[in-house]
Amino acid sequence: MKEEGDGPDQSKTYLLAASENAESSLRLFDREVIAKYSPELDLATPSLLFSCEDVKATRQRLLDKGVTVGEVVDMGSAKTCNFANPEGHYFAFKSVKA
Repeated sequence: MKEEGDGPDQSKTYLLAASENAESSLRLFDREVIAKYSPELDLATPSLLFSCEDVKATRQRLLDKGVTVGEVVDMGSAKTCNFANPEGHYFAFKSVKA
């Protein structure tokens, strides 16, 4: 485990990584908290939010490969975009503004 954090409603989040300097990591949230704050999500499939350096460039790379991709949304401190896997499940990626 890389770190433990505080989520909404006194829940905990956990950031997992293979090592302290790993390029990839996974943050876990309580499923009930996600259901409360994002009721539109299908919780039968894990909800994944990936981080990237540049949302627009990542979106274009996915489009170039024929992936179904949504529009870039500016969330204030981050830009996000969703995409579908071949089974039609949607996931998202974000970049945090510096």
